[in-house]
Amino acid sequence: MQKLWKYQFQWDEVVPPDIAIEWKTLSQDILFVKDFKILRYLFLDPDNQFQLHGFSDASEKAYAAVIYCRSVSNTVQIKVQLVIAKTKVAPLKTISLPRLELCGALLLSKLMDFTCKAFDIPISQSHFHTDSTIWHYVSGNENPADLATRSVSSSAILTSLWLCVPEFLYKECSFHPESSVPTLNDSVSTLNEPVPGERCCVQSTIAANHLPNSNDLFQKYSSLSKLKRVTAYCLRFVNNCRNSKDKETGFLNTTELTNAINVLIKSVQFIEFNNEINALKRNQALSCRSKILSLNPFLDNSGILRVGGRLRHANIAYGHKHPILLPKRPILTDLIVRHYHEILLHAGPQLVQSSIQEQYWIIGARHVIRHLIRKCVKCRRVRASISNQMMSDLPTTRISPSPTFLRCGVDYAGPFQIKASKGRNSKSFKAYIALFVCFTTRAIHLELICGSEEHRVRFLSRIKEDLRNQIVRRRFHNE
Repeated sequence: MQKLWKYQFQWDEVVPPDIAIEWKTLSQDILFVKDFKILRYLFLDPDNQFQLHGFSDASEKAYAAVIYCRSVSNTVQIKVQLVIAKTKVAPLKTISLPRLELCGALLLSKLMDFTCKAFDIPISQSHFHTDSTIWHYVSGNENPADLATRSVSSSAILTSLWLCVPEFLYKECSFHPESSVPTLNDSVSTLNEPVPGERCCVQSTIAANHLPNSNDLFQKYSSLSKLKRVTAYCLRFVNNCRNSKDKETGFLNTTELTNAINVLIKSVQFIEFNNEINALKRNQALSCRSKILSLNPFLDNSGILRVGGRLRHANIAYGHKHPILLPKRPILTDLIVRHYHEILLHAGPQLVQSSIQEQYWIIGARHVIRHLIRKCVKCRRVRASISNQMMSDLPTTRISPSPTFLRCGVDYAGPFQIKASKGRNSKSFKAYIALFVCFTTRAIHLELICGSEEHRVRFLSRIKEDLRNQIVRRRFHNE
């Protein structure tokens, strides 16, 4: 599967013969896996002493780790059983074999920690075996993890060290293999000895095809303005060293600041869009898997990757027609978004995005901008939730049973323009609505009151007078 992914084969393409033969062999060999059996019982007698022995190894294809449980009884009877194993395929990126060995050692340490936590019994000792002198040294012939790093058939595993277990685990610890690799002191002493013969001078040249990691520079500064000034001063120093006669001094000018931000942008684009830039330089079409293929990118005269489009003849700014293309992951993109957010007085995502797109085009801009604005401390203080006053208890008149409209509320609405008749020449006059709401049943009653404000006052005074004359006093609540 990794080979198919490496060569980027499509699902309907015919694979090369060597891969087809390898797949056919694998499909036939997998039928013998049913004969591969591992005992689930680990003879966990609490009176015995238990040791865990882990082995790790690596090759150019994969790195693996395997752990065995060694049980020693009171009668010095030793039993060894396979407990757990794990294999990982080497990454597509070329990595040296010593580094893969370290990856295998790291995998073994994590696997050992997981096994110790999973066991309910106490583990007296944990041993780590590898082909390095840092841990217990074991040769490749006695290392069962070596089988998991290379292609082995199913029939070969049944008779291999994977199930048969290394023989020294059935012996006492004093009979375990010792390190036969020369120590560091021996190597240093041999280097100091004079070697007879002719002397030769060796010159090694390394061609770096990538720029140094610029994230270290970006992480030192949290402001885009300061980062531009520092970069501009560094570029000025380089130019002054080249041109000893014509040196720049004094304050930074606009041209130097523009060159500084262009250098930073090109370094980020070279890291993120290296394949696309190389294809455009060779006048080749972009890969169909490119994330920026739909943006129709091109390189301007400064070597900066910009967004294409159909606005070439538009009478607008060049940066607005063809904005600079930026990825969403680098720290420089975060600094640019934070810079626009601050100069716009902590504006929202829409205003920040529209302002940025006048000069830059960020992939996934909406998600990046919202994420950074959500992390802004000042904006979070403004958007902080305030405490609300709790509502008081309902009055007795609202919850105690009573006849309809014995306790009610009164309010006035208006004025409204109404007509006395449907004729065209009928005059309109002001009218008000008196709203009565029963507190108990929530029933309502509407009364139309015609006239001016004086009629409203008379109406309310009339209600009060009627209430005084009633035997059963009604309660009216108004504003």
